[in-house]
Amino acid sequence: MKSKQNKAGKLKFTEIKNTLKIDDATKLSFHLRILKSYNVIEQDSDKIYMLTPSGKKLMESLKRVEGAA
Repeated sequence: MKSKQNKAGKLKFTEIKNTLKIDDATKLSFHLRILKSYNVIEQDSDKIYMLTPSGKKLMESLKRVEGAA
């Protein structure tokens, strides 16, 4: 997703869909709702998605695990 990410790390639904090459918008919407329910991502008033502080910590942890593999 980095290639489409703006400086603040925010992405629109369509940017996420296109970057991940997901054809089924319903499935993407479902999974984004799950991530929101676990406080990994949030949306601002313009419906732009971004990681929460918890989501950022999760990403850093995943990067460390990936680097250790």
